[in-house]
Amino acid sequence: MNKLPSVSETLSLLDRLKGIVQEFASREGQLDQEFRARKAAESRASDAASKNLAQQHSERTANAQVAAHDERARWEARFDRRKVRINEAHKFARRKAQEDIGTHEGRRKHKLQQNAMEAERRRDAELAVSSAAFENFKQQLGDSSSSLSLLETTAAKAFAGFGKFKRLLPTDRTAPEPDRSRDENQLYEELLDAQRRANEEIPKFRASLLRNLVVFTPPAWLLALALAILAGLEYTEVLFKHSGPDAVSLRTPILWVAGLLVFRVIIYQLASRQLASAATSIASHIGKIRRLLDVCSQMAEQRHQQDQQRIKADFENTSRALDQEYKRIVKESIDLRGQRPQQLAEKAQRAVEHNERFQEAKLIELDRVHAEKIAAVQGEIEQETKRFAAARNETVAKINAEEKARWNELEVEWKKTIQPICEELQGNPRSGHPQVGRPA
Repeated sequence: MNKLPSVSETLSLLDRLKGIVQEFASREGQLDQEFRARKAAESRASDAASKNLAQQHSERTANAQVAAHDERARWEARFDRRKVRINEAHKFARRKAQEDIGTHEGRRKHKLQQNAMEAERRRDAELAVSSAAFENFKQQLGDSSSSLSLLETTAAKAFAGFGKFKRLLPTDRTAPEPDRSRDENQLYEELLDAQRRANEEIPKFRASLLRNLVVFTPPAWLLALALAILAGLEYTEVLFKHSGPDAVSLRTPILWVAGLLVFRVIIYQLASRQLASAATSIASHIGKIRRLLDVCSQMAEQRHQQDQQRIKADFENTSRALDQEYKRIVKESIDLRGQRPQQLAEKAQRAVEHNERFQEAKLIELDRVHAEKIAAVQGEIEQETKRFAAARNETVAKINAEEKARWNELEVEWKKTIQPICEELQGNPRSGHPQVGRPA
């Protein structure tokens, strides 16, 4: 059965109970004062933050409106400056266009003058070159003509003793007509080749044994005359001096002269047959050289006249073309001085119209963008206000929850502390001896 505590124990328990009640009453007061202070501080902080947020929202709205106004003013000033620049650029372009037209015209005229002077210099130079080439070619023909005379003399000497060979060398002998499809320089090369061949063949002809025998043997007519004279003398001697110791006989000389005449005739015929082709070739070369000299001289003279006419005709054609080009430049410059300012005025007008259209579209876009920015700022303010209220409510709820939890802890601790004392006062023993003192 329950054993009631003694008076001293009861007093001790009551003292303990009193101390616990006073302690918990003090703690309750502290807890209540703490949370009241926290709520008051939270309220003051919330009000200050709300006021600060409202001020920030007002400043942001005002700043957005000011920024929109400034942005519009900047763009309007920019469009005005661009309009001024367009006008100034138009004026500058007009002046520059006139200067460019004049400069371009002057440059083209100067170039035409240079071309005209160059054409004159080219004409004079080409005429000089043509004349020099003609004179040089004539000099070459003159040298070749002198060489031909020497060649004919040498050939005539080589043909000494051969009358029919000499007859191949008359100055009026007709030579084959050269190929006139080639120019005088090619024909002159052919002339030099013929001259070289003749110079090579004449020494070979002179070195022939039969030719030398014919040359160094008295001619047949001279031997025949000598034979006739000797025969006449022999006949006279026989007629007047029939016999005697002083009689002189010419029969031996007559036989020697007759034999020499026969030898001369024989070697002449042999030489004529064997050397005929060589003589004909030499004569052909000489005749070809003479004909080529005439043809080259004619063709060179004709070519010189053609070159002179061609050079002068080219110069006249160039002069006419330059004159036409000069007239065309003057006409184009006059047309440009009338057309270019009109084109620049049209271009400037298009630039102004484009600037106005762009200005109108840009200002409309700015108004739209600024309206969107203001709306965005208002939305952000609204969202920030909601977040601030939510945060404030969350903080208050957190404080209330913490306060409730602290009160619950205090109540649990109260019950846990006071229950053993009450049980001891009611005589409900706890495992032998009652616990004395404050609970831990």
